Amino acid sequence: MELNKNQIQDLRHKDLETTVGKLIKITLENPMKIKGIDDEQTILIGNVNHIGLSANSPHLPVDINITITGTEITKNVNIFKMEKLEWE
Repeated sequence: MELNKNQIQDLRHKDLETTVGKLIKITLENPMKIKGIDDEQTILIGNVNHIGLSANSPHLPVDINITITGTEITKNVNIFKMEKLEWE
């Protein structure tokens, strides 16, 4: 499945539940510096650990926590900073 920025921002928690434990690819709007990785990243690929939810509306996701492939690095990525989200 491939979602663009507008589709990502319309997601509900139930839409992302199936991604937990799966490999996803996140394309960011702007490069992000990640501690432990030398270069800024615009694409993150990793396994989803959990979906962070909004405190005000618990059915709305606010970030996705992933473990970046090939590392032990975990990162929370805010859905409003994503340009594209892909998974199978």
